[in-house]
Amino acid sequence: MADLRRRRVDVREGLADHQQAGWFGRAPLEYWFFRTSWAQGALLVDVIHRRHEGTVELRVSSWNHGIAQVYRVVREYRAGPVSDPAQVVGGELTLRSSRGSCGPISWDLDFTVSPARLSAPPSPWRQLETFDLALTSWPVAAATGRVTLDARTEELVGRPAMLCHYWGRELPRRWLWLSASDFDRPNVAVEVGVLRSKAWGRRVPLPALGYAWLHDGSGTRSVASPIDGLIRFAPRPGGGVSVSITGLAGRWQLQAWAADQSFVHLGDGIAQSLSADLLLVNASRHAAAHGTAVLEVRDEAWATSGPPTVDPCRLFTLD
Repeated sequence: MADLRRRRVDVREGLADHQQAGWFGRAPLEYWFFRTSWAQGALLVDVIHRRHEGTVELRVSSWNHGIAQVYRVVREYRAGPVSDPAQVVGGELTLRSSRGSCGPISWDLDFTVSPARLSAPPSPWRQLETFDLALTSWPVAAATGRVTLDARTEELVGRPAMLCHYWGRELPRRWLWLSASDFDRPNVAVEVGVLRSKAWGRRVPLPALGYAWLHDGSGTRSVASPIDGLIRFAPRPGGGVSVSITGLAGRWQLQAWAADQSFVHLGDGIAQSLSADLLLVNASRHAAAHGTAVLEVRDEAWATSGPPTVDPCRLFTLD
């Protein structure tokens, strides 16, 4: 019984990532989230802790038989430390499981998480808290349980999933995020992020920062751009984005695109599609995620105007 309790504590602390978070427990902004997908559907659940506002937000986005939706609930809490922000909004989120509800959506899921892990930015910038955000994610995971959307229940058994924790001073003013682990080939997962960040809270001339992480049958490779490799991006003919990643471990390319109607505005100037297509090409193989990838774009200017209704990637890639 003592070993079981110890494992539960380790799992909860693993998602909070105490050792790697640096200023975990005092960062003005922290996010915990997971995503998973299945035939004709996907779910992404965010728990957002805004310390300067004294609030926790539960934000749930879904893709269900061709319809994209987002729901949220925001609750204030009394001053003082919050040991588990998910409980403030009536839910649970650890590396082992997540349960909760928001609007017409509820979920009860258990996770099996691979030890493969992505951390960005690398040392020493991570410890020095140089950039707007730092993150740790577990891109290779499986979800088992049930998800109910609009009174329709989906039973999931070992469906591809990922979990993530990120924290910092504020959201970067612009970013592009690609995430996929449900490919037409087994044991493949991809995470790519490109962003415009301040340095120690100040706007200074910096190149676009980025990370790329690839897991497949030949192992795991990662790039931190422009530190140990380069991530280049451009508009994809026909819409979406083309990404080229070059590092010490080789080179690979991605193409990602999504239907305009699949995007939802999450708030904070973020446009997100949970049903994107993603094509991965590297030296040894091709792999495709058909309608199961995440394609997300943020521009701080969209926080007031809303994102464009046609191909949000285009404005990001043209800058």
